[in-house]
Amino acid sequence: MRIICFLEDRAQENFICALVRRLAGELQVPVHIDVRSARGGASVFSELSKFLDSLSGFGEVLVPGRDVLLVVADADQDRRKRLKQLRKRVGKDLVPLTVFCVPDPHIERWYVLDEKALEDVAGVRLTGEPRRRNRDYKSVLKKIVDETGSLYGGIEDGADLAEKMDLEMAARRDESFRQFLEDLRFQLRHLKR
Repeated sequence: MRIICFLEDRAQENFICALVRRLAGELQVPVHIDVRSARGGASVFSELSKFLDSLSGFGEVLVPGRDVLLVVADADQDRRKRLKQLRKRVGKDLVPLTVFCVPDPHIERWYVLDEKALEDVAGVRLTGEPRRRNRDYKSVLKKIVDETGSLYGGIEDGADLAEKMDLEMAARRDESFRQFLEDLRFQLRHLKR
């Protein structure tokens, strides 16, 4: 079974691909992840159109029950609007085979949904940081950069974080994360049949 991923950047790729592998493993669904990412989130729609054109240009067909298209794009400001734009761009024929992942407002917020896992992976104590639902995730990631010297704000730890985090707790803390987990699990269960 194949999951073709369209992602905006490395922060998404590191975290989302590991999360897909984790959920597929939990559901005992063997998957091959095919990453075809865009770089530079500002041009996500033009890059997505090129990506979709390349699929059809190479005569590549997505097969129901075998293939899933995973489209990842940060919400930026309005998650519902971004989701509607992505669905329109993907088109009605591919929407049933597509999982949309729209972190609100950015994937980096998902990195801080489970502070304990983040502390373990980054090796940084976040004590004293506000532990509230709508915390400023950028300040948390800045603290990691300041304490570890990381040039990437912790995104290089995305795969390890996706493996360690308490998914159900994170889903309770963030609607966009919960929706992604539900949609991905649904598609993976469909592939398992």
